[in-house]
Amino acid sequence: MSENFLRKAVDFLLTSSKPHLQFHFFGGEPLMVPFQRIKNTILYGERKMKKMKKNIQFIITTNGILLDEKKLKFFKEHKVLLELSLDGKPEAQDKNRPQRGGQSSYYLIVKNLPLLWKSGVKNSCSMVVSPLTVDNLKENFLHIIELGFKKIFMMTACGLDWRGKLEKLKENLEEILKIYPELLKKKKIILLNLKEWLNPFRMNTELAIDTDGKIYSACVTYLIPDSKLRKKFVLGHICKVKTSIDEFEKKRLDNEKAMKVIYESQNILH
Repeated sequence: MSENFLRKAVDFLLTSSKPHLQFHFFGGEPLMVPFQRIKNTILYGERKMKKMKKNIQFIITTNGILLDEKKLKFFKEHKVLLELSLDGKPEAQDKNRPQRGGQSSYYLIVKNLPLLWKSGVKNSCSMVVSPLTVDNLKENFLHIIELGFKKIFMMTACGLDWRGKLEKLKENLEEILKIYPELLKKKKIILLNLKEWLNPFRMNTELAIDTDGKIYSACVTYLIPDSKLRKKFVLGHICKVKTSIDEFEKKRLDNEKAMKVIYESQNILH
């Protein structure tokens, strides 16, 4: 994504009437973008938000493989929140997110966790539960805690066929419910879903700018495989915005509509 589009995305966000805003880098893997481009975008956003007396929380969802001391130092200084994608034990991680060719991604990620803890950067874990990993959901959740995470956002994988697995999801969530009060009390573990979850599944329908500058409800950009169908859900282009982001908010897909669109696009009944 070009720096020009990134700056325009910041400008677009700041048309909101809200004083507290979020600017979220996600992908793909956002840290594959030249890091100076990310730094420049954050610095640009900080200058603009101060002038406008607003606040932007910058968030980066990353697998953590490309983290290093230099990046973490910048994130700490600028109060960036890192959402680290990790789905549990090695078997779960490698089922959901193998490297190209099928090799393990788990150890590439966890080797950088000591650096993250040492840096003091605000962080949480984005743990995705899929039909492939739901049978061991509880032990994967506990493994994330053992690795050192204090804040966990547990998401169900959307756009996949959950038939025959929903009962197992329910059973595991009920098991976690039994142990969670003690985890909260003794280890200060915070399950972020308790305040952010939307039934029946949480689709990511926040406004998103794709790499070509087109504006979508975010889930459409990566869960609809057909490019022709995806065009039907373009809300605009970042270079041609004439109204505030608040007006675009009214156009984005709601949770139920997004579910219908995504599952029908992949010929999966829901």
